[in-house]
Amino acid sequence: MRFRPSRRQVLAASAAAATATAVAAGGALLAKRGTADGNPVIVAVGRGRLNTLSDLYFEGITLAAETVNAAGGLLGRPVELRFIEEPRFTNEATLARVVSDTLATAARIADDDRVVAVVGHPSSTTAIAASGVYNRANKLFLATHASSLLLTAAQLPRVFAMLPNDRDATRLLARHAVRHGMRRFVIFSGETSYGQETAGFFAQAIAMEGGEILHQRMLDIEKRSVDSLLLFLLDNPLFALDTLDGILLAAGGAVENAAFILRARQLGITTPIFGTDAITSSTISVQAGAAMKDVFGVSPFDVKGSAPETQAFARAFRARFDTGPSPTAALGHDAVLLVAHAAASAKTLDAGKLADAIRVMRYGNPLHGATGSLVFNASGQATDNSLFVLRHDGTAFQTVAGYSHPSMTPLESVPDTDGPTTPSTLPPPTPTLNR
Repeated sequence: MRFRPSRRQVLAASAAAATATAVAAGGALLAKRGTADGNPVIVAVGRGRLNTLSDLYFEGITLAAETVNAAGGLLGRPVELRFIEEPRFTNEATLARVVSDTLATAARIADDDRVVAVVGHPSSTTAIAASGVYNRANKLFLATHASSLLLTAAQLPRVFAMLPNDRDATRLLARHAVRHGMRRFVIFSGETSYGQETAGFFAQAIAMEGGEILHQRMLDIEKRSVDSLLLFLLDNPLFALDTLDGILLAAGGAVENAAFILRARQLGITTPIFGTDAITSSTISVQAGAAMKDVFGVSPFDVKGSAPETQAFARAFRARFDTGPSPTAALGHDAVLLVAHAAASAKTLDAGKLADAIRVMRYGNPLHGATGSLVFNASGQATDNSLFVLRHDGTAFQTVAGYSHPSMTPLESVPDTDGPTTPSTLPPPTPTLNR
């Protein structure tokens, strides 16, 4: 059995949401109940500190909760969303402090018997720290922002990673870049585990594809100005800027990514900038504006997807929020639908049995959501799906290519619109790494 709201239920949820604002109180948001009744089931949503911009992630989650409730809720009980803030990693908030605070936050969530599932946590660092707490407390944990291999390395039975891990995402970026003649890169990475892991995997992937890393440097705008890093690109003894094919940007957060992209374009650096899923956040696009042109990212969400579920999600999202969805909105949306899908299959809200239902989805009962067919391997990593290369045209991200995951072979159903795929006419360089 699978959770599949009817077209009427989806439209009803969208219409109800458009005319009624969800009630927010005490850190919780109660989604529109629709036909669901009884005691609410709480889905906790871990998020970073609020700012004036939104990446539409919470809107995607809200839309899904409203849709689930309009279709009868979780086994007849309405979904209640509870947003939980967590600290942001900065020089003032050390890694040890962030982990300590995350553990305390996760413990408070885990102590609430009404919480069935937890969605989110905005970084791999906090998701990894919290995952063990949720698993021990019998809470289902769906990580929508964590891409570190460490999250699923322990194979915790109630923990699932919805994003491609850093190794797979960078392998896809490297393969796509070299297919289009882009072989010579520099890497700017943050000091976080995400930054270091992403930089290392990308360097390996580019070397395996016959490319070259010309230079690698740390990016920390609180210690070293963006200008000093970009001036190195403009004037250095190692290479000329016009021989550089691309820049991999693996900064820790949206602020750092946006500041780098905006300043690079202001200084006349038009070199394509590559990133993983993090760079597709609409928060970065809003801050950087037209400077986002020729920024590449990876996402399981096809922004111009033709699948019925993808198109239905995009229509409902636009009707509800008067804007198109972002990749992170699609992930948040599918995470909530995944809880409902598992509950419909397991016929229980016990997290252990929900997790079992999710793991066997790979063998005949996938969730068909906004991000396509969603299934997981034995470690809890999303797999057997499609990943898309997104390229910003100065206005919005557009899908330019699709690849099957984990094989990374091009999808025939998604035409590659990123230009000729003839390899560079120059001989493959000997891979080196200058630091």
